Amino acid sequence: MTPKGAAGLKGTKGSSSVAGTSPLTKEAYQQQQLDLLKEQSLPYAEDQKRYKQIMAE
Repeated sequence: MTPKGAAGLKGTKGSSSVAGTSPLTKEAYQQQQLDLLKEQSLPYAEDQKRYKQIMAE
């Protein structure tokens, strides 16, 4: 079994985690978060809010 070190991170539900590998670059992290955002069925306003948060990180 793998440790659940990323279990507390938001937005990791159902994702293919890269636990145990080197940390993601800023761009790779943003892309991962955007991919997770696409999988969610959020209202347009919430989707836009989250998108702006991701891009500001």
